[in-house]
Amino acid sequence: QTIPMRRSGEHLLIEGHVGKESLRLILDTGAGVNVLTPEAAMRLGLKLTDAPFAFSGATVTKAKVGQIEKLALGKMNVVGSFVVVSLPAALCCDGILGGPFFEKFTATIDGFREKLTLSPPKSKKLAGPVQRLRLVGGIPQVYGTVEGVGGWFRLDTGADDALTLFPGFVERHKLREKFPKRIETVVGRGVGGLLTGELVKISRLTLG
Repeated sequence: QTIPMRRSGEHLLIEGHVGKESLRLILDTGAGVNVLTPEAAMRLGLKLTDAPFAFSGATVTKAKVGQIEKLALGKMNVVGSFVVVSLPAALCCDGILGGPFFEKFTATIDGFREKLTLSPPKSKKLAGPVQRLRLVGGIPQVYGTVEGVGGWFRLDTGADDALTLFPGFVERHKLREKFPKRIETVVGRGVGGLLTGELVKISRLTLG
């Protein structure tokens, strides 16, 4: 099943339907859960659990959970739980499809042709070089090196930038010494608000 996909800034969106209601959903392999905005949940008439859900973004936010019994993506239907939490208005979406969604399919994301292909797990033989992944909390990671230093990198289609290096990794390997020219700025946005960091230009990232 091939589904049209389009870009909104740095993000990839597809359209889904629950009954007659349409949803604009961001594809985010870096999200450990599926998400709906409170407005979308209200529009769908979802029954939400009373127990709060700890959702970790820029800060920890309490949210509730609702179950969608039939989310239509093209000719394919998805059933699953969605965490209901407010998202930044700049994302212009009704929700996020994260790790629990991608674990149900073999998903091929073609950003150049702007299409998403979903197949049953293990039903599709992939062409070209293959890089082994590991899943941590539902988020895929691949081993690589940056500036000759090795580590595990999350594959995050919902990220605002091309590459993020976490402070612990940078400090452990003294990478700031390699980047004397740094610009402190806003580097992304999460559930809890804006994220700040230092913008640098690296010479090489190697995967596999």
